[in-house]
Amino acid sequence: MTSSANTPGDRDIAGKRGFYSPQIDGLRFVAALLVFVHHAPTLPWLGTIKTYGWVGVDLFLAISAYLITHLIILEFRRTDTIALRSFFIRRALRIWPLYLVFATFACALSVVTGASAPTETLGWWLSHLSFTNNVMTAIKGYSPVLFSQHLWTITLEEQAYLVMPLVLFAFLRSGASRTAALWAGAAFILVLMVARLGLAIVGVEHPFIWVLPLRADPFIVGALAAILLANRDAIARPILLMAGGAALLCSVALFPSVETVGYYQVFGYTIVALACIAIVIAAQSDRFLAILGNRPMAYLGKISYGIYVYHLAALFAATRVLERVGIGGPFAIFLLALLLTIVTAAISYRVLEKPFLRLKERFAVVQSRPI
Repeated sequence: MTSSANTPGDRDIAGKRGFYSPQIDGLRFVAALLVFVHHAPTLPWLGTIKTYGWVGVDLFLAISAYLITHLIILEFRRTDTIALRSFFIRRALRIWPLYLVFATFACALSVVTGASAPTETLGWWLSHLSFTNNVMTAIKGYSPVLFSQHLWTITLEEQAYLVMPLVLFAFLRSGASRTAALWAGAAFILVLMVARLGLAIVGVEHPFIWVLPLRADPFIVGALAAILLANRDAIARPILLMAGGAALLCSVALFPSVETVGYYQVFGYTIVALACIAIVIAAQSDRFLAILGNRPMAYLGKISYGIYVYHLAALFAATRVLERVGIGGPFAIFLLALLLTIVTAAISYRVLEKPFLRLKERFAVVQSRPI
């Protein structure tokens, strides 16, 4: 693990050697758009994407795991250690401001409008503050708090961020081989599959597996990909890899809907994770720069966190506005909601997120995406 070779995306950022791939930002927007379609009104030509747009969540998780692992490897090579304190501060400054402000607003609005009882809302709010919302969701079902049913994904990521740097530091410090990492990753996934098999046999209801680390395959596969490709300058035949990943991802159409409990849960998350990471790896090739890495796509990827957080609220607002002016139909709702989502995310990024991102840069050892 001591080679100085660079992977695609390694480049000078703000005068320092760092890592940034605008194509991956473009993929972030694709992931957010898939989730948006999944929750939006059904359009005739997007029915299949609506049913299986949940794969955007796994694409998000795979991207995060890959990038975090790659940045940690670069930091370890540069400093022979990992500044864990700085890592956790960076994650907090990136995730917490938007998440906690929105969750608090959603809880307050639910109480004021009577959408949920004050005591119940307090419990859900505390689950956000403690980043255990996914655990609460697994036990109680989706939150009754307005516009917050999807926020379990953020708590799942935060839980992964607590573990990943520690495991990666131990791996890098030990000097273990990439083969050892591959076997360890395969063993972790096997354990998850066995656990999911047991839960499927007894018929544990949705969303128990869906929201817990029992579906951590994208984190494991994403981290493994970054480790295995740490010494590669380029990926051979990225178009074939992209096509293969996309075809594998499309195979989810053979699965039942994500709400259906069944044995597909045992292996389905692994298949989706492998498909997503194949797409992530291929996307870094310059061949996809014009498609995924152009300025509009890169910008939309930059604000994709806000797009994800705000999209349910925007769908609700668009529906109500169009009802009042007497305009109906799923297409009008879809377009207005998407516009509201992007505009709100852009304003949020500029007003709420940017100040914390500037502060976050003070704790960066390896430069990543420019603000």
